[in-house]
Order: sequence, then C-alpha cells, then structure tokens
Amino acid sequence: MDDKIASDNDGKSKFSTYYHSLPNDTKNRYSTKLFYDAGTKSLPDPYVLTEKWSTDPNTWPDLTFGDIYLYLIDTPSIFTKESMKAYKSLEAYKYVVSGHVRVVLSHQISNDCPYVALSSKVTPSQRARDKPHEPWVYLEKKTGTVYCAHCTCMAGLGEVCSHVGALYLKLEMGVKIGITKTSSTSTACQWNSKFRKEVTPATVTEIYNQIKGRRKKDVPNVHAHGSSPLPSTSDLQLLYAIAPKSVFFTSVTIPGIEMLPPVDKPQPTDKFPKLLTSLHQPDTAPNSEYINDTYHKYTVTDSQAFRLEEATRNQAVSPLWFEHRKGRVTASKAHDVLRMREQTSPDNLVRRVCGYNSYDLSRKDAVRWGIEHEDEAREAYISHQKTTHINFECKLAGFFVNSKHPFVGASPDGITTCDCCGKGTLEVKCPFKHKDTPIDKVPAKDSNFCLDNMLQLKQNHRYYTQVQLQMYLTESSYSDFVVYTKCDPPSMVIVRLNLDLDFCKTLLKKCDSFVKDHVIHELITQKLNNMPVTQQSTCTTETMNNNDQPSVYMVSLLRTRIWPND
Repeated sequence: MDDKIASDNDGKSKFSTYYHSLPNDTKNRYSTKLFYDAGTKSLPDPYVLTEKWSTDPNTWPDLTFGDIYLYLIDTPSIFTKESMKAYKSLEAYKYVVSGHVRVVLSHQISNDCPYVALSSKVTPSQRARDKPHEPWVYLEKKTGTVYCAHCTCMAGLGEVCSHVGALYLKLEMGVKIGITKTSSTSTACQWNSKFRKEVTPATVTEIYNQIKGRRKKDVPNVHAHGSSPLPSTSDLQLLYAIAPKSVFFTSVTIPGIEMLPPVDKPQPTDKFPKLLTSLHQPDTAPNSEYINDTYHKYTVTDSQAFRLEEATRNQAVSPLWFEHRKGRVTASKAHDVLRMREQTSPDNLVRRVCGYNSYDLSRKDAVRWGIEHEDEAREAYISHQKTTHINFECKLAGFFVNSKHPFVGASPDGITTCDCCGKGTLEVKCPFKHKDTPIDKVPAKDSNFCLDNMLQLKQNHRYYTQVQLQMYLTESSYSDFVVYTKCDPPSMVIVRLNLDLDFCKTLLKKCDSFVKDHVIHELITQKLNNMPVTQQSTCTTETMNNNDQPSVYMVSLLRTRIWPND
C-alpha cells in the first residue's frame, strides 16, 4: 500500500464516506482500533481501498477455529462459550451454509505491514433484497490471529456481530478444507465465488424437504372435525372452585363469577444495563417533568451490574466499557462535579460526561510508558502484598455501576481480597512528570503533587475523590493507593485509605443532582454534541494535571513504603 492510501498529502487521515457518516464518538473508536505498533502506525480504512483486492483464497492467513473462539469469547458479544460449542446452530454459521456470504476479498496492504485485510458482503437474513452488510477484518499474516473487525450493521459498531462471525467461519472453512493451499488457483477462486445472490421463495413443504436430518416420516395433518359443547355452568363453577388458576379459565367466562385477573408474564431483562445514549430523542423538547420522569425510570438491576463488570475487565480495549461510561459520572470525573462552582457553565463537563470529548491517548509518552510496564507492575504489587497479607489476591476490575445510583460508575485498577483485611480496591498512579524522582522528594518540588510532605494522599485532591467513589461502588472497606516512580532504585508508596461514608454521601448527592439538572437533558437532546467547545474549564489549576488519563500500573519491590492514612 502506498502511503497516500492511509493519508492525504496535507497529513489528514483519509477515511471512507461511511466513516464520516458515523457519530463523533463512534468515529474515534473506529479510527483508534486501526492503530497498531503501540499507536505509532495506522492501518488503512478498508472501505477506501479500491484497488489490489484479490479473490484468491491462497492469500488468506491460516485462520483456525481456535482464533475465532478466542476473539469472539474475549470480546463482549452475543457469542458465549456454550453457543460456540454448538456453533452450527449459530446464525453466523447459517449465513455461510445458506450461501449468504459472498466473495471474500483480501488485501495485503504492503510488504512491511503485518496484517492482511479481508472483506465480504453478507446478505441480510430477513430482508434478502436489502443492501448487503459489509464486514471486514484484519488478521495477522503469519499466524492468522484476529486483530480487529467491523461491520456496517448496527451491531457491527461493537466489532462483533453475526456478519463478522460469518466472515470468520467462511475463512476458517476454506482453510480447513485446504482451499488456501491448493495449487489450482481457478478451483480456489471458484469455491470462493459460490454464493446465493437471491433468495427464491418456496413453500413450507419444499423448505421442509430440504432440511438436513428431517424426520423420515411426514407428520400427518390434523384437521378439526367439529367442536364439543362446554360443560354446564354449574359444572364450570365447581371446576373453577377447585382450580381457579387453570389455563382453561383464561379463555372461558363463567356467568356470575368474578374471574381472577390474568397474570402478567415476567418480562425478560436485558443482559446489560440499557445504554444511556439510547435515551436520545431528537424530536423531543424535554421539560422538567419529562426529565424527572426519565431520571427515575432508568434502572439497573444487580444482575445487570454484575454481568457488566464481568464483561468489561479488559477496560480500555472493551467496547462495552467505552459505551457504558457515556452519560455516567465516572470516578475520574467526580471531583470536577464535586468542586464545580454555581457560576461556572456546566457545558464542558457535560460534554466530557457524555463522552463527546474523547481523545486518542495512545501516542502520548505518559500513556505509552504505562502500557509497556503494565504487566510487570501488577505482578510486582501482588508479590509484595502476598508477603504481608494472608491469602492475598488481586483481580482485574471492570466497570462498576450501582443499582441505587445508576448514573455513576467506577473502574478501579484492581479488586483485592485477603483474610486479614477483606475486600478493597487498587488504584495505581505513575506520574510521568516525576518518573525519575524518588517519591519522598516530589512533594517538596511540586506543590500540586497528590501526596503531601508526609506522603499522605491530600483529601482535597481529585484522586481522593476518585478512590472514595471506587470504594463505595465496589462495596469495599479500603483502598490501596499506589504511587510509583522509576528512579534508581525504583520507588513505591502504598497509602491505605478507609471508606469515608459521609464524604461519599455528599459526593453522590452532588453527582445525582448534576446528572438530573444537566446530563439527562443532554442525553435526550444531544444539543451540545455539535456545538463548539468553549474555553471555560470546570477544573481548578490544582486538578488539571493528568485529567482523565488512564491509570498506569507500576510498582517495584526495591524501595517500598506503606503509609496508612489516619
């Protein structure tokens, strides 16, 4: 691929018309997933590649079912471990065997690019004459490992849908039967080109005869030959006295008897909480009564909250994690809500809460440094704590929401448990500005540093607000606040903080009021989404540093101090 495929001469990224039709937050997600090599390089948008596509399956990587399984299960989606065991019953598989997946095209991008693009068109299952969906995937050339994917259907915005799954399964099917290794290019291309352009109408009998594994004997037709009269009223009354809840009485009325009202069937609940972005009603001009009604009608069940946390433990690489943060006051933004002055315009903060102001931080030195040392940091912290605690464990944490306060959320860096202290949260900070300075020297040099001269977390600092909300939403009694600098030798401080219920009650009251007074209106109208951002900030100078940047896990065992907050 020439450089001009990925970028114009003026340096601006080149994307398809489809990309420009997406909402701003979805655009950011779309462009972000095309970055690779720690964010230093970008793959081209497959929808703008018009040349050098190949129909030859010999150019496909060796995609295995194991690669598909890992990607579909690790990415929050409709696919589960149970459904993948019976994958032939999935809609994605039925797309393939029914001929709904058209010719698969491959693009090698360039010789030095480690990924190959593959795309196809999938005929909709219900409306076969509608425009086909267009999924694409990027696979590693050498291993066949899935890197990223997308589809033009609504579910495809989350990167995993039945159309993407169908593309994977057709690729895997070609690899399995040896089409990608055949010496006959014409045979391979002929197999790739077999698909059904149109769905021919057929009777139920014809469809039944084509079903694999159908009954050997036809099912005999059952025709009604008449009707029997109902029992007498007295008999019905006696029967009703014995079994008033019988299904029979849901369709029969007995004179002189007041029947039991029909029992409403319990409605199935969604697996995850309803996205707050779904509250958008573009043609509505909400008044205070409408806003209040919307605020109180939105609910999150305990089971939904549990499943959401479990499905978002990959945090920044989880589409669910991004989507469910939108419209919620997260722990990293709670301090700005708490300290916002009445005379300050809330617009910029509302934009941030709604997820309009999202940036790609993958190229920033501070973020890259944290990503490169993340695994090492977590292992170091766990190793240290295991020496001083009984049966200590630290697990990854997802996005926590609370059924009593559904408009706030938190994503701690970890959930810790031990027999001696119980359940707690982990929050790790690695100030890139002071990465080469011992922690005990930093407070004297930087008055805005989160720790004071006694190496205690300042209670007026945004990080204090952050960890308090994390403890409340995770129902934890303490938090380990870890600060690390990579000096020589490395320096680490662990500050143990206890839950302050009075502080949390004040904070939650302020957050709930902010959502009700400002955020709900914006979620319904999205009025601020296309308005220019003002220069007015809702943060004081003290709280501007490291605003909303991801936490960096970095700890060391060489020089450690543990300070409990009084």
